[in-house]
Amino acid sequence: MSGQFFLSIVLPVQSQEASICRLVDEVASAAAKIARDWEVIVVDNCSTDQTVDLLKTHLSNDAVPNVQVFALAVETDHDSAAVVGLERCLGDFACILDARNDHVAELPSLIERVRDGFDLVVARNLQRRRASVPYRLAGKVFDLVYRLAHGAAFETDAASYRVLSRRAINHVLQAPHPAVQLRHVGVRTGFKSARLDYRHAPHLESKRLLRDGLDRGARMLVSTSRVPLRVATSLCVFGATANVIYSIYVLAVALLKDDVAPGWVTISLQQSGMFFLISVVLLVLSEYALSPSSRSAPDWGSVVAEEFNSPRMTRNERANVEQIAEMGDTRG
Repeated sequence: MSGQFFLSIVLPVQSQEASICRLVDEVASAAAKIARDWEVIVVDNCSTDQTVDLLKTHLSNDAVPNVQVFALAVETDHDSAAVVGLERCLGDFACILDARNDHVAELPSLIERVRDGFDLVVARNLQRRRASVPYRLAGKVFDLVYRLAHGAAFETDAASYRVLSRRAINHVLQAPHPAVQLRHVGVRTGFKSARLDYRHAPHLESKRLLRDGLDRGARMLVSTSRVPLRVATSLCVFGATANVIYSIYVLAVALLKDDVAPGWVTISLQQSGMFFLISVVLLVLSEYALSPSSRSAPDWGSVVAEEFNSPRMTRNERANVEQIAEMGDTRG
Protein backbone atom coordinates (compact mmCIF):
# COMPACT_ATOMS: atom_id res chain seq x y z
CA MET A 1 0.00 0.00 0.00
CA SER A 2 1.27 3.48 -0.85
CA GLY A 3 2.56 5.53 2.05
CA GLN A 4 1.32 9.01 2.90
CA PHE A 5 4.50 10.82 1.96
CA PHE A 6 6.11 12.45 -1.06
CA LEU A 7 8.90 10.47 -2.71
CA SER A 8 11.34 11.95 -5.22
CA ILE A 9 13.58 9.72 -7.30
CA VAL A 10 16.59 11.39 -8.94
CA LEU A 11 17.87 9.47 -11.95
CA PRO A 12 21.07 10.76 -13.60
CA VAL A 13 21.51 9.19 -17.05
CA GLN A 14 23.92 9.52 -19.95
CA SER A 15 23.66 8.06 -23.46
CA GLN A 16 21.27 5.24 -22.53
CA GLU A 17 18.92 5.27 -25.50
CA ALA A 18 18.66 1.47 -25.52
CA SER A 19 17.14 1.27 -22.04
CA ILE A 20 15.98 4.74 -20.98
CA CYS A 21 12.24 4.27 -21.62
CA ARG A 22 12.14 0.91 -19.88
CA LEU A 23 14.18 2.29 -16.98
CA VAL A 24 11.86 5.27 -16.47
CA ASP A 25 8.83 2.97 -16.55
CA GLU A 26 10.38 0.65 -13.96
CA VAL A 27 11.31 3.48 -11.62
CA ALA A 28 7.89 5.14 -11.95
CA SER A 29 6.09 1.84 -11.34
CA ALA A 30 8.16 1.17 -8.22
CA ALA A 31 7.57 4.69 -6.88
CA ALA A 32 3.80 4.45 -7.43
CA LYS A 33 3.69 1.30 -5.29
CA ILE A 34 5.61 2.93 -2.44
CA ALA A 35 4.22 6.46 -2.11
CA ARG A 36 0.94 8.20 -2.83
CA ASP A 37 2.74 11.28 -4.14
CA TRP A 38 5.89 10.74 -6.14
CA GLU A 39 8.03 12.20 -8.89
CA VAL A 40 10.87 10.96 -11.07
CA ILE A 41 13.51 13.56 -11.94
CA VAL A 42 15.67 12.47 -14.86
CA VAL A 43 18.91 14.44 -15.24
CA ASP A 44 20.45 13.89 -18.66
CA ASN A 45 24.21 14.35 -18.36
CA CYS A 46 24.82 15.72 -21.86
CA SER A 47 23.99 12.52 -23.76
CA THR A 48 25.47 12.11 -27.23
CA ASP A 49 22.76 9.76 -28.53
CA GLN A 50 18.95 9.97 -28.81
CA THR A 51 18.23 9.65 -25.09
CA VAL A 52 16.54 13.06 -24.75
CA ASP A 53 14.51 12.67 -27.94
CA LEU A 54 13.28 9.26 -26.87
CA LEU A 55 12.23 10.67 -23.50
CA LYS A 56 10.30 13.46 -25.22
CA THR A 57 8.42 10.98 -27.39
CA HIS A 58 7.81 8.60 -24.52
CA LEU A 59 6.41 11.28 -22.22
CA SER A 60 4.35 12.99 -24.92
CA ASN A 61 2.34 9.78 -25.28
CA ASP A 62 1.30 10.15 -21.65
CA ALA A 63 2.86 6.76 -21.01
CA VAL A 64 3.98 7.62 -17.49
CA PRO A 65 3.04 10.55 -15.20
CA ASN A 66 5.11 12.61 -12.76
CA VAL A 67 8.35 12.58 -14.75
CA GLN A 68 10.53 15.67 -15.17
CA VAL A 69 13.57 15.77 -17.43
CA PHE A 70 16.46 18.22 -17.14
CA ALA A 71 19.11 18.09 -19.86
CA LEU A 72 22.45 19.58 -18.81
CA ALA A 73 24.32 21.92 -21.13
CA VAL A 74 27.77 20.66 -20.08
CA GLU A 75 28.83 17.14 -19.16
CA THR A 76 29.63 16.70 -15.48
CA ASP A 77 30.14 13.87 -13.00
CA HIS A 78 27.39 11.67 -11.60
CA ASP A 79 27.20 13.39 -8.21
CA SER A 80 26.93 16.89 -9.70
CA ALA A 81 24.13 15.68 -11.96
CA ALA A 82 22.38 14.20 -8.93
CA VAL A 83 22.61 17.54 -7.12
CA VAL A 84 20.79 19.19 -10.04
CA GLY A 85 17.92 16.81 -9.35
CA LEU A 86 18.05 17.34 -5.58
CA GLU A 87 17.79 21.10 -6.07
CA ARG A 88 14.49 20.60 -7.90
CA CYS A 89 12.91 17.78 -5.92
CA LEU A 90 9.94 18.38 -3.62
CA GLY A 91 9.75 15.07 -1.79
CA ASP A 92 9.94 14.28 1.90
CA PHE A 93 12.51 11.68 0.86
CA ALA A 94 14.77 11.61 -2.19
CA CYS A 95 16.34 8.52 -3.71
CA ILE A 96 19.41 8.84 -5.94
CA LEU A 97 19.67 5.96 -8.37
CA ASP A 98 22.68 5.22 -10.57
CA ALA A 99 21.14 3.79 -13.73
CA ARG A 100 24.41 2.07 -14.64
CA ASN A 101 24.86 0.01 -11.50
CA ASP A 102 21.91 0.22 -9.07
CA HIS A 103 18.71 -1.81 -9.12
CA VAL A 104 15.26 -0.37 -8.47
CA ALA A 105 14.03 -3.58 -6.79
CA GLU A 106 15.92 -2.58 -3.63
CA LEU A 107 14.02 0.71 -3.34
CA PRO A 108 11.22 -0.56 -1.01
CA SER A 109 13.81 -1.81 1.48
CA LEU A 110 15.58 1.57 1.50
CA ILE A 111 12.33 3.49 1.94
CA GLU A 112 11.27 1.21 4.78
CA ARG A 113 14.48 1.97 6.66
CA VAL A 114 14.34 5.72 6.11
CA ARG A 115 10.73 5.79 7.35
CA ASP A 116 11.93 4.11 10.54
CA GLY A 117 13.68 7.36 11.44
CA PHE A 118 16.93 7.24 9.50
CA ASP A 119 18.05 10.37 7.65
CA LEU A 120 20.25 8.43 5.26
CA VAL A 121 20.07 4.87 3.95
CA VAL A 122 22.85 3.67 1.67
CA ALA A 123 22.72 0.54 -0.51
CA ARG A 124 25.82 -1.03 -2.03
CA ASN A 125 25.74 -3.35 -5.01
CA LEU A 126 28.35 -6.01 -4.31
CA GLN A 127 28.47 -6.94 -7.99
CA ARG A 128 30.23 -3.86 -9.38
CA ARG A 129 30.96 -2.90 -12.97
CA ARG A 130 34.19 -4.12 -14.54
CA ALA A 131 37.25 -1.95 -13.97
CA SER A 132 40.76 -1.88 -15.41
CA VAL A 133 43.67 -3.13 -13.29
CA PRO A 134 45.14 0.40 -12.80
CA TYR A 135 41.67 1.59 -11.75
CA ARG A 136 41.39 -1.13 -9.10
CA LEU A 137 44.91 -0.45 -7.77
CA ALA A 138 44.27 3.28 -7.61
CA GLY A 139 40.96 2.54 -5.90
CA LYS A 140 42.72 0.55 -3.17
CA VAL A 141 45.12 3.44 -2.55
CA PHE A 142 42.23 5.91 -2.49
CA ASP A 143 40.26 3.76 -0.03
CA LEU A 144 43.29 3.61 2.29
CA VAL A 145 43.87 7.37 2.19
CA TYR A 146 40.15 8.07 2.60
CA ARG A 147 39.96 5.77 5.62
CA LEU A 148 42.97 7.49 7.21
CA ALA A 149 41.46 10.91 6.56
CA HIS A 150 37.89 10.18 7.64
CA GLY A 151 37.94 6.96 9.64
CA ALA A 152 35.42 5.31 7.31
CA ALA A 153 35.49 3.21 4.16
CA PHE A 154 34.51 5.05 0.98
CA GLU A 155 32.96 2.06 -0.85
CA THR A 156 30.68 1.15 2.06
CA ASP A 157 29.79 4.51 3.55
CA ALA A 158 29.79 6.62 0.40
CA ALA A 159 28.01 4.41 -2.14
CA SER A 160 25.96 6.26 -4.75
CA TYR A 161 22.61 4.44 -4.22
CA ARG A 162 20.99 6.24 -1.31
CA VAL A 163 17.79 7.65 0.14
CA LEU A 164 17.93 10.95 2.03
CA SER A 165 15.42 12.63 4.32
CA ARG A 166 14.50 16.27 3.82
CA ARG A 167 16.90 17.24 6.64
CA ALA A 168 19.78 15.49 4.92
CA ILE A 169 18.83 17.01 1.55
CA ASN A 170 18.88 20.52 2.99
CA HIS A 171 22.24 19.84 4.61
CA VAL A 172 23.73 18.72 1.30
CA LEU A 173 22.38 21.67 -0.67
CA GLN A 174 23.64 24.20 1.89
CA ALA A 175 27.22 22.87 1.72
CA PRO A 176 29.86 24.84 -0.24
CA HIS A 177 30.37 21.80 -2.50
CA PRO A 178 27.03 19.93 -2.62
CA ALA A 179 28.25 17.26 -5.06
CA VAL A 180 31.08 16.31 -2.70
CA GLN A 181 28.93 16.58 0.41
CA LEU A 182 26.36 14.25 -1.18
CA ARG A 183 28.80 11.33 -0.96
CA HIS A 184 30.29 12.51 2.32
CA VAL A 185 27.09 13.23 4.25
CA GLY A 186 26.96 9.87 6.02
CA VAL A 187 30.64 9.56 6.89
CA ARG A 188 31.27 12.10 9.64
CA THR A 189 27.98 13.97 10.09
CA GLY A 190 25.56 13.32 12.91
CA PHE A 191 22.73 12.09 10.72
CA LYS A 192 21.30 8.73 11.67
CA SER A 193 22.20 6.34 8.85
CA ALA A 194 21.81 2.71 7.83
CA ARG A 195 23.50 0.54 5.23
CA LEU A 196 22.26 -2.31 3.07
CA ASP A 197 24.15 -4.70 0.79
CA TYR A 198 22.65 -6.47 -2.19
CA ARG A 199 23.88 -8.26 -5.29
CA HIS A 200 22.61 -7.69 -8.81
CA ALA A 201 24.22 -7.58 -12.24
CA PRO A 202 24.89 -3.98 -13.38
CA HIS A 203 22.61 -2.62 -16.10
CA LEU A 204 25.58 -1.49 -18.18
CA GLU A 205 28.78 -3.47 -18.65
CA SER A 206 30.90 -0.46 -19.58
CA LYS A 207 34.41 -0.65 -18.16
CA ARG A 208 35.55 1.90 -15.61
CA LEU A 209 38.82 3.53 -16.60
CA LEU A 210 41.52 5.12 -14.47
CA ARG A 211 41.22 8.56 -16.03
CA ASP A 212 37.52 8.67 -15.12
CA GLY A 213 38.24 8.25 -11.42
CA LEU A 214 41.38 10.30 -10.78
CA ASP A 215 39.71 13.71 -10.86
CA ARG A 216 36.72 12.50 -8.86
CA GLY A 217 38.90 10.88 -6.21
CA ALA A 218 41.20 13.88 -5.81
CA ARG A 219 38.23 16.22 -5.47
CA MET A 220 36.61 13.95 -2.92
CA LEU A 221 39.75 13.87 -0.76
CA VAL A 222 40.70 17.54 -0.78
CA SER A 223 37.13 18.85 -0.52
CA THR A 224 36.05 16.79 2.48
CA SER A 225 39.17 16.78 4.66
CA ARG A 226 42.12 18.99 5.53
CA VAL A 227 44.36 15.99 6.09
CA PRO A 228 45.90 15.88 2.57
CA LEU A 229 46.72 19.57 2.63
CA ARG A 230 48.02 19.32 6.19
CA VAL A 231 50.35 16.57 4.98
CA ALA A 232 51.54 18.93 2.26
CA THR A 233 52.18 21.73 4.76
CA SER A 234 54.03 19.31 7.04
CA LEU A 235 56.26 18.29 4.13
CA CYS A 236 56.94 21.97 3.41
CA VAL A 237 57.96 22.55 7.03
CA PHE A 238 60.15 19.45 6.93
CA GLY A 239 61.80 20.60 3.68
CA ALA A 240 62.47 24.09 5.02
CA THR A 241 63.89 22.70 8.28
CA ALA A 242 66.07 20.18 6.45
CA ASN A 243 67.53 22.91 4.24
CA VAL A 244 68.35 25.07 7.27
CA ILE A 245 70.11 22.12 8.91
CA TYR A 246 72.00 21.41 5.70
CA SER A 247 73.10 25.06 5.47
CA ILE A 248 74.45 24.86 9.03
CA TYR A 249 76.30 21.67 8.08
CA VAL A 250 77.86 23.37 5.03
CA LEU A 251 79.03 26.33 7.12
CA ALA A 252 80.46 24.00 9.75
CA VAL A 253 82.41 22.07 7.09
CA ALA A 254 83.72 25.32 5.62
CA LEU A 255 84.93 26.53 9.02
CA LEU A 256 86.35 23.28 10.38
CA LYS A 257 87.96 21.69 7.31
CA ASP A 258 90.78 22.99 5.18
CA ASP A 259 90.52 20.69 2.16
CA VAL A 260 87.09 21.81 0.94
CA ALA A 261 86.59 21.66 -2.83
CA PRO A 262 86.50 25.12 -4.41
CA GLY A 263 82.96 26.33 -5.02
CA TRP A 264 81.30 23.57 -3.00
CA VAL A 265 80.27 25.86 -0.14
CA THR A 266 78.80 28.49 -2.47
CA ILE A 267 76.83 26.01 -4.57
CA SER A 268 75.57 24.11 -1.53
CA LEU A 269 74.40 27.27 0.24
CA GLN A 270 72.78 28.51 -2.95
CA GLN A 271 70.84 25.27 -3.46
CA SER A 272 69.77 24.95 0.16
CA GLY A 273 68.71 28.60 0.22
CA MET A 274 66.59 28.23 -2.93
CA PHE A 275 64.88 25.07 -1.70
CA PHE A 276 64.27 26.74 1.65
CA LEU A 277 62.52 29.66 -0.04
CA ILE A 278 60.50 27.31 -2.26
CA SER A 279 59.37 25.33 0.79
CA VAL A 280 58.33 28.51 2.59
CA VAL A 281 56.37 29.76 -0.43
CA LEU A 282 54.57 26.42 -0.80
CA LEU A 283 53.81 26.44 2.93
CA VAL A 284 52.21 29.89 2.71
CA LEU A 285 50.21 28.91 -0.39
CA SER A 286 48.96 25.76 1.33
CA GLU A 287 47.80 27.73 4.35
CA TYR A 288 45.96 30.18 2.10
CA ALA A 289 44.29 27.24 0.35
CA LEU A 290 43.04 26.08 3.76
CA SER A 291 41.57 29.50 4.44
CA PRO A 292 37.76 29.78 4.26
CA SER A 293 38.22 32.80 2.03
CA SER A 294 39.18 30.59 -0.93
CA ARG A 295 36.44 30.31 -3.51
CA SER A 296 35.83 27.81 -6.28
CA ALA A 297 35.09 28.58 -9.91
CA PRO A 298 31.47 28.64 -11.15
CA ASP A 299 29.96 25.20 -11.64
CA TRP A 300 28.94 25.18 -15.28
CA GLY A 301 27.92 21.55 -14.96
CA SER A 302 24.68 22.63 -13.24
CA VAL A 303 23.44 24.68 -16.20
CA VAL A 304 20.23 23.18 -17.60
CA ALA A 305 19.90 23.52 -21.37
CA GLU A 306 16.43 21.99 -21.72
CA GLU A 307 13.64 20.77 -19.49
CA PHE A 308 10.27 19.12 -20.02
CA ASN A 309 7.89 16.88 -18.11
CA SER A 310 4.96 14.50 -18.35
CA PRO A 311 1.65 16.07 -19.41
CA ARG A 312 0.04 14.52 -16.34
CA MET A 313 1.24 15.29 -12.82
CA THR A 314 -0.93 13.41 -10.34
CA ARG A 315 -0.14 15.66 -7.41
CA ASN A 316 -1.67 18.61 -9.28
CA GLU A 317 -4.94 16.70 -9.61
CA ARG A 318 -5.29 16.77 -5.82
CA ALA A 319 -4.20 20.39 -5.42
CA ASN A 320 -6.55 22.54 -3.32
CA VAL A 321 -8.77 19.51 -2.60
CA GLU A 322 -9.51 18.83 1.04
CA GLN A 323 -10.16 15.23 1.92
CA ILE A 324 -12.61 14.92 4.82
CA ALA A 325 -13.07 11.62 6.57
CA GLU A 326 -16.65 10.45 6.81
CA MET A 327 -18.03 10.68 10.33
CA GLY A 328 -20.67 8.32 11.60
CA ASP A 329 -24.01 9.65 12.80
CA THR A 330 -23.65 10.21 16.58
CA ARG A 331 -27.24 11.16 17.22
CA GLY A 332 -28.79 9.00 19.91
